[in-house]
Amino acid sequence: MNHDDLLSQVRATFQAIDPVPAEVLASARSALAWRRPGAELAELSDDRTGRAAGARGAPARALTFTARDTVIEMEIATAGREHEIAGRLAPPAPAQVHVRHLGLAPDRPATRADRAGQFALTGLPEGLVSLLFRLPDGTSIVTSWIRL
Repeated sequence: MNHDDLLSQVRATFQAIDPVPAEVLASARSALAWRRPGAELAELSDDRTGRAAGARGAPARALTFTARDTVIEMEIATAGREHEIAGRLAPPAPAQVHVRHLGLAPDRPATRADRAGQFALTGLPEGLVSLLFRLPDGTSIVTSWIRL
């Protein structure tokens, strides 16, 4: 018996005794689809909860992500079970903004940051989320994952 045969038997045994749940396999495949090897990572550098601007003044979460040359500031507000993200890029730059979320199709929903770097996303469900910014020069920035 060679190594390939042995590994095949071990794999079959584990599949029969303790199979990997379908949702775990789907999550793993989705994670690979979300990879952006050339993207720069913007890591969470500040996370505060305070009062949101506006008439109701409900508590909101203010986050700051820092990449080498870019800062991404965003505010997360909650309305029932849905979340809304409003933010901006500094220095200002237009960009395509894509949401990465296990419960949503890859790159959906999406929006655009305007020339002032401002963007907004609405109707986001609870769960882990990361944002992907595609800049006009062809570079990309992804935020680290956070929980809504």
